[in-house]
Amino acid sequence: MKVIWLILIILICTGCTNNRKIQQTGLENNLISYSDTMEQNDYHTIFNESMKRAINEFIIYIKDKKYTSSIEEKVLSFYFYSEAGKDYFLMIAEPYYERKLIKGYTYIGNYVFVYYGEEGIGNQYINASKLISYHDTLPGFRAYDEVPIGIYEPFGTLFQIINPDSLILIQKGML
Repeated sequence: MKVIWLILIILICTGCTNNRKIQQTGLENNLISYSDTMEQNDYHTIFNESMKRAINEFIIYIKDKKYTSSIEEKVLSFYFYSEAGKDYFLMIAEPYYERKLIKGYTYIGNYVFVYYGEEGIGNQYINASKLISYHDTLPGFRAYDEVPIGIYEPFGTLFQIINPDSLILIQKGML
């Protein structure tokens, strides 16, 4: 009987292990469909490799979540920040963008990626000079003050930045 319990405990412990480090999925080249507004070359020059992997993982996550949301989230917001000596990167899917905070944006497929946040951290991962400068509106997308949706809890992913090539997933889901 003790042997069965021991085997059961080992199976539970090893089965519940979750490596949260983002690994290259191999989907980078066939996941994103590029629109006429964004050449594939630009995508590769704007984001570093760890960001491209995180973006692809996030797009997969958004597509999997579509059945749970009646609001169409086409604005993918990027935030970089530091807290307690650690750097973090947050991606959120939203139905709108915040006009006052935009530092730049770009289109990838049917999504607009809006860059907010700490430039000192973000510039290591995003080539901000390749982003489109914001001037009053994002064609085809709604601003926060135009959207009467009331209280809205976005979903997204939060990563701790270990180094330019390594992100660790901290939280995924409603933020």
